[in-house]
Amino acid sequence: PADREIQRVVFFALFIACLVVVGLRRVFRRRGSPGPIPFWGLVVLGILVGINFLLLEQFVIYKLYRILARPMDAMFFGTVGFLCITGGASLFLTSRARAFLVMLAIAIAASVILALRFVTPESISGLVVALPLIALTGALFPTIFRGEDGILLTVFAADAIGAAVAGVAAFLWPVSFSFMSYDQLTLCVFVLTAV
Repeated sequence: PADREIQRVVFFALFIACLVVVGLRRVFRRRGSPGPIPFWGLVVLGILVGINFLLLEQFVIYKLYRILARPMDAMFFGTVGFLCITGGASLFLTSRARAFLVMLAIAIAASVILALRFVTPESISGLVVALPLIALTGALFPTIFRGEDGILLTVFAADAIGAAVAGVAAFLWPVSFSFMSYDQLTLCVFVLTAV
């Protein structure tokens, strides 16, 4: 019965997401072509950025669960720390193309290190290695979130859809497949989004 309920929730969420995308497409068409990136490119980028952000935030919280004694501390420090780092990095990296590219290369290398488990992600050193991923994640959203109203609305809504998808995945994936496979999923989504 729980599986059927989860299927209904996922189906309903996908239905709403499709309605949102159809509505966005109409708004986008009315404005002509408001920017250099086509509509479907903006939707895919926005969804990837939203998925990446939430999966990576939960990744950090899950790692802190293993390190800190109290789960509430892990949630608090994971969420607040993640938002502070992503916010600061978005201010610094978004307007500096060279720094953005350097951080991109470092973050992809850090992803490989974590994926191959050269450093255990469930440790302080693992979280330190994950810092470039968090910093770059902060700069991804503002990098595509530029332009006229049609672009802004499309990216913002697509990001929200991606965050909703990731919220469900962050809850169900570790339970269904394991935390180690959740790490691999998160790192793969990060690299795909960053590239």
